[in-house]
Amino acid sequence: MALYLGAGGPDDPNVALNYNNIGLAYTQKGEYDKAIGYFEKTLALYFKILGPEHPEVATTYNQLGLAYFKTGEYDRAVECNEKALAIRLKAFGSEHPYVGMSYVNLGSLYAKKGMKGKAMDYLLKAKEIHLKKHG
Repeated sequence: MALYLGAGGPDDPNVALNYNNIGLAYTQKGEYDKAIGYFEKTLALYFKILGPEHPEVATTYNQLGLAYFKTGEYDRAVECNEKALAIRLKAFGSEHPYVGMSYVNLGSLYAKKGMKGKAMDYLLKAKEIHLKKHG
């Protein structure tokens, strides 16, 4: 991390990438609170250097949502995944596989919350995208 801070400064995209990778490592270790902190740092930098509607922001929201899911904070996970979906729809359109992935994530979250109708809606949207892209 110090190398990137010295070379490109604190706003270097590689710093954000390193924060993200540390968050992923903590996720793999099951240390979700630490992961959340690093994903939030990643988001703050990406907002500053890429803007709030960049696809990398959506990816980080997705990862943050997973960490919240793992801690049982389903409402916060939904919020993150809804933000990821909105960015992906704008960036890629309604039939992109990343949009389908967001639908799967949201469907799973709503199922976990016991909202089966809403879960089914999202999962069916994901299925449509998958069938259009992969047959």
